[in-house]
Amino acid sequence: MANVYHIKQRNSLDDPGEQQGLIASTWPALAAFAWDCFQKSGRGIVMIDLTDAPSERKFETLSRYVTMGELAEDIDADSDHATWLKILEWLTEYDPAERVIIGLCLSETKTCYHNLAAAVDHMPTPREAYEQKQAAMIDAGAVQPGQVIQFPSGLHPSDDPN
Repeated sequence: MANVYHIKQRNSLDDPGEQQGLIASTWPALAAFAWDCFQKSGRGIVMIDLTDAPSERKFETLSRYVTMGELAEDIDADSDHATWLKILEWLTEYDPAERVIIGLCLSETKTCYHNLAAAVDHMPTPREAYEQKQAAMIDAGAVQPGQVIQFPSGLHPSDDPN
């Protein structure tokens, strides 16, 4: 399953403001996905692969969750250790109920990381986004009260109740 992202043009993704706008456009789904993954696997990063993003305004791509352990395995002699140290610091200090760490893979050699809270535009926290999704699924009869909702390894915005 995939997220639908809207961009002005492919090269606009080099702009941090455009990156954050892209994240904000699917925040409820990303936040719910991050909370679900944290509950199941512990601390980690929601990775969004944009390497094949076309120059069009709208495209789909998968999101996946990378745990701290998996991330630590990726560090090698060629890695930018200052970046990894910052990311590991974020991972050990962030509150998963309030924040999401997101990695945007822009190319084979460039990934931009964001440590974001839902403080803007009345967006739900990760825990709230998950609870809203669960409530919407209960209302739709897709799950029973108290039943844990199952997210696929990627997620689709049409699954998002907001």
